[in-house]
Amino acid sequence: MIVVAGMLFGMSLSTTVRAEGIDSWMPNQQLQNLVLYDLNQQYKRDGKPVLANVNEITQDNIKDLKSLIYFPGTGAQDPILTEPVVGGNGSLGPTNPGNYSLEGLQYATNLETINMNENLNYQHQFFRNDITDVKPLSKLDKLQTLELSGNRITDITPVANLPKLTKLNVISNCIADFSSLDGNKFTNGLSYIGQQVVLPPVYAKDNAYKLIEPFINKLPKNARNPWTGQTLVYDQKNLAVSTGGGMGYRIDARNGSESHVQVFRISGAASVSGNDFNYNNLKAQVKPGIDVEDLWGNKAQVVQNPYTYYLIADYRMAPDSVQIPVIEYLIPYESTAISVEYVIVPVDQDGKPIAGLTPKKGSGLPGDVIEVPAYDGYETSTKKVTIPENGGNINVVYLKKSTGGDNGNTGNGGGTGTTPGLPSTPIGPANPVEPSKPEPPTTPDKPSEPETPPINPDGEIVAKKNQAVYAVNKIYLYQKPTFNEKQRLAYYTKKPRINRPMFVVTDYARSKNGALRYKVKDVNHKSATAGKTGYITANSKYVLPVYYQGKHRTITVINPKGVNLHRQKNLANKIKNYKQGTVLKVKRLETHNLTTRFVLTNGGYVTANRKLVIAGQYKFAKQVKAKGAINRYSNVNLTKKNRQYGKKTQKVFKVKRAVYSRTHDMKQRGTLRYQVAGGYITGNAKYVKVIR
Repeated sequence: MIVVAGMLFGMSLSTTVRAEGIDSWMPNQQLQNLVLYDLNQQYKRDGKPVLANVNEITQDNIKDLKSLIYFPGTGAQDPILTEPVVGGNGSLGPTNPGNYSLEGLQYATNLETINMNENLNYQHQFFRNDITDVKPLSKLDKLQTLELSGNRITDITPVANLPKLTKLNVISNCIADFSSLDGNKFTNGLSYIGQQVVLPPVYAKDNAYKLIEPFINKLPKNARNPWTGQTLVYDQKNLAVSTGGGMGYRIDARNGSESHVQVFRISGAASVSGNDFNYNNLKAQVKPGIDVEDLWGNKAQVVQNPYTYYLIADYRMAPDSVQIPVIEYLIPYESTAISVEYVIVPVDQDGKPIAGLTPKKGSGLPGDVIEVPAYDGYETSTKKVTIPENGGNINVVYLKKSTGGDNGNTGNGGGTGTTPGLPSTPIGPANPVEPSKPEPPTTPDKPSEPETPPINPDGEIVAKKNQAVYAVNKIYLYQKPTFNEKQRLAYYTKKPRINRPMFVVTDYARSKNGALRYKVKDVNHKSATAGKTGYITANSKYVLPVYYQGKHRTITVINPKGVNLHRQKNLANKIKNYKQGTVLKVKRLETHNLTTRFVLTNGGYVTANRKLVIAGQYKFAKQVKAKGAINRYSNVNLTKKNRQYGKKTQKVFKVKRAVYSRTHDMKQRGTLRYQVAGGYITGNAKYVKVIR
């Protein structure tokens, strides 16, 4: 066994060659040493035996750790056994290879305090150390204080909602988006200014570039100005550009030839227009960076950048503020088009990746039109897509071919799926019924416009004008196509399928950065938002056509009132009603005006409205049993009790239909209820058990 001796915080420390055990779940040896020191300090205070070395740290005893603090203390040199620097050089962006992993701390479930701020008095004296990822802290539900200033964290989302976290300090990191944070939660302090973020290179076509709304929806909610205490609200007056020849970023707190600096030059003219940044007359890019010597006469060592010129954009705490920015973007640019990587992802009509179909990876120039891949047994109406500016995922909707079987999601059994026979029309009935009048043809507002919807470069489904769409995730209705938080007209939460918010598409528009939007009218007739008009996203992750477009072999009725079977495609001449939970066999899909119908194997027609039917077989509760005392109510929102059943009764109810509360409230999701004889009961599995 090899022993390495040193002085840590003025105390003797011995480390050993690590056993495979701890390295397998906490690979960062610097962190192992810090945990050992802090755990032993705690054991000494508690009068418990200390650990001899890091090999004695286990996933069990690390649960004893309540405080993890890096602070060498006055007069004590830290021999780099615990410093939050692993391979780093203090610089910003890809020039810094360092990574101080926090992996393993997820097992320290009783941690209440973590303080690993930068320290400018000892060792490297970096302004930014090497902690980059806080995901291992995401389940530390007892954590109250988290101080990680002076690191290179890029995403704060994993710790945003820790239940007891009331103090957060991430000053001087590399975080571009704070929208997951709510200042009201951090009652003991939220500190987050000084973010410097080096972004991937962009293509400056014709020596110009427009950075569109880079700081919209990037600030914390309900945050306060640390100097004035005022609530911090996004204001375009706080946008600023850098002037002069560029910026010299000081990497450490050392002096003279022992110090280090990083140079970000600027070129051309930069200006702010509304929420956007404009860069013109940019110089031709030079790679790698031309700066290898200190420009300021301090004899500092220069960390060479991969690029010479950068676009710099700031969001400051106040107009003309001389304080460090809240967020600063440093963006290198290319004078010639650069290749980006993309992935074509085959998805179903609900925007979910299709199991068994491998996404196609590739690279190309932004704006290039490429062909989509072919998959055996599947087809798509999207033949070509455009590579996005920054690459990334391109979703393309694929449907199973007609011989390929059911394309819908299959539930857990539920009936044989046999469609009841279509009764023949009686000859010469005693009381003939006058047939319904056929629906008049719809005249488009602008006959000269093509009916084909605009092309979505992401390959997503685009609804036609006057078609109905519904929200599958929470969305907002906006005044204008370029979304701005101040221009929100209405909020729609993610509701159960049968109650999803519905809209009619009246037109199309695009945001300033080219994102497709629907101009819509709210047709949720009994809601407070009914009749409102505005713009919503056209992204199929959030909005889909209400009517099925693909082929399915089996559907299940989900509408609480059931669906009607008709003899005609225009849904005239009702034959019967299929109750909720009925499984039907489908022969084909037919189009009727801007809607679709399923033709059943019995020859009849039913709606293809996704709010009323779902592809596949799904089983609905027919009988439920109370697990204890239970109340019955006369309304679905369970506010008017009409009977109580005692705990010993364990009442069995026959379920008429499954419904959800808050049907017409677009801001609240709604909760499962069962309609039974005499009223409604809860559908919560805590109180009732499905027995049939």
